[in-house]
Amino acid sequence: MPLWEKTQNHMYSMNIGLVHFSTFNFDLFKDNKNLQAGMLKWLEADLKKANENRDKWPWVVVINHRPLYCSNVAQYSTDCVSNWKTFSAIDDLLYKYKVDLYINGHSHSYER
Repeated sequence: MPLWEKTQNHMYSMNIGLVHFSTFNFDLFKDNKNLQAGMLKWLEADLKKANENRDKWPWVVVINHRPLYCSNVAQYSTDCVSNWKTFSAIDDLLYKYKVDLYINGHSHSYER
């Protein structure tokens, strides 16, 4: 069993009402390239399936602890700048599968 499959409780999705929610613990994966590949594979498969079922769940929302991008680089440089390649791979999937909303925390500065 691949290492990333042993962490399935850190990646899951569910449908509630008209919304498909996907979530993953990127804190667990951000520094481990082997886990990143599996997590991205899982996320792409989940978003692809969600996008194919828009008639049942028209809204697709992804939730994660970390922001994909942040402008407050002095405070969060280790979170955003150093991981930009991995974060942009996630961002590419969000655009590809037309995710409606990405919700995150971690960064304690207001951005919009």
